[in-house]
Amino acid sequence: MGRFIHKIGFVMSDFFRRKSTVLRAFYWSLIALAVAAVIATPIILGIVNPNVRLPDFHGPPDALLREYNRAVQQLRMEEARVNDFAVLYQRVSESWPFFTLAEERIGQEIPELGLEVFNNLREGDAADLRTNHMFAAYLNENFLELLHFGGIAATVEPDFADWLMEPYYFGLRDWRFGDPGIETVTRGGNIEADVTGNTATLRIHNFLPYGYEDVTRIPFWYFNPEDDRVELAAFFGSLEGVEYLEIDIRGIKSGFGEYFVPLILEALITEPVGARFYAYHNEGFLATRTSQAFRAWYGIGASSESSRAGFERFFAIDLNATPSGGGIGFDGEITLVVDENNLFGHNLMFVQLAKNAGFNIEYGEAVNVDRLIPDLPFTRLPNSGVVLRFNPLFFTHEDGSAFEQVGLR
Repeated sequence: MGRFIHKIGFVMSDFFRRKSTVLRAFYWSLIALAVAAVIATPIILGIVNPNVRLPDFHGPPDALLREYNRAVQQLRMEEARVNDFAVLYQRVSESWPFFTLAEERIGQEIPELGLEVFNNLREGDAADLRTNHMFAAYLNENFLELLHFGGIAATVEPDFADWLMEPYYFGLRDWRFGDPGIETVTRGGNIEADVTGNTATLRIHNFLPYGYEDVTRIPFWYFNPEDDRVELAAFFGSLEGVEYLEIDIRGIKSGFGEYFVPLILEALITEPVGARFYAYHNEGFLATRTSQAFRAWYGIGASSESSRAGFERFFAIDLNATPSGGGIGFDGEITLVVDENNLFGHNLMFVQLAKNAGFNIEYGEAVNVDRLIPDLPFTRLPNSGVVLRFNPLFFTHEDGSAFEQVGLR
């Protein structure tokens, strides 16, 4: 890793030196042309038309200046793209925890792949990436999609109110949700429930009540949490004589600990259930910040030094669910319908807890396919402002097997 960073730094220095040389040569060529134009133009005009006087000439043609400005802007843009990729790789190398899995998957060392992309950018590819959207697409197609794990991706997102884009477990909340003077619309319809014969079905659309319109970022409530609690309790209490319960949670990306465990799992189980998991990470800024926010949200203590190869820190996650009382429970067969949204990152812990409790797990067709990546920690690239997102925590089962390798146990 260190050799790659050193090599990419050397190549970047050479790249910028050569670019500066070209730029200086181009600049002085234009100066020479401009001086020649200043001297030659009145002479030529005087020969062609003796009535033309020197004050009628106002300097070098605008076309030369426009061409110079265009060339300068192009070179600056190319340098910015190359520099941003170097920064991207540095941040990936510091905090992205899936190097071994990715190299096994693609059959190539990540530093080698990174150097190939870097060289392609500095040798010409950067000249074609005229917009940030084009640059983000290039990064995804040529590098990040090959890395695959941890939801890693480059996106173009607005740079205002960055905290709106942070994972919910960072704990930041929009003040508009708590201001009684501001009317925040509640959409409702978060729960769809039905009982037909001896079979009941339940469809939940969201676990977190906070939402924002995609374009305007206007806040709204998906649902009122207390209303959902009352509605679910009433529904579960009406299941006498029902033998089969199917719960569809597909498309949900966040909020399992806040909604699924207390409102669904603990309302249906009749015996306590628990599970232990681990999260490993390195000490890059994004990984450290994410670890701190995650542990603070879930009430987990300090991380410890890791003895697992490739990781510097780790912490244990103990999940427990106890029957909520009230005489609800459910003695019939429960099937939980999930998709890849539910099994992304630490979400899988809660689905595993349900499986440990005796729920059948059924894999359904994914919904919201165009937006599979949940809100993830992010970092902005310094020149383009393109956003790099990925999960910097490497989650495992108690036996150390990685979620990305084995899925549910």
